[in-house]
Amino acid sequence: MRQVGSLSLVQDNIKLAAVGNTVYMPHTLTNTGNGADSFVLSTADIAAATDTDYATNIAIYADANGDGLPDSTTPLCAGLGCTTTTPSLPAGGSYGFVVALSVPPTGTAGL
Repeated sequence: MRQVGSLSLVQDNIKLAAVGNTVYMPHTLTNTGNGADSFVLSTADIAAATDTDYATNIAIYADANGDGLPDSTTPLCAGLGCTTTTPSLPAGGSYGFVVALSVPPTGTAGL
């Protein structure tokens, strides 16, 4: 049988935050393919790279215990366009991670 790669990404996140705070956006990636696989995670600019009213400092952290908070103070990667790869996940295996966004102190309410 030929391996078929597939995934499911659960990221039901709508968060409000005060300026100057960090928002943690939990995600769960599940390998829905028929064999072991790893997946590339990367950050993209959600608003615009020059829109510092929206967010600064973006990073991806592991969240093995699924509590919605980083497991470590060391990110897997940080900055716009950062890239990291999940460990190899068996078919049906899941990987939890958190995307952290810093809301700048000069942010605009309501964005």
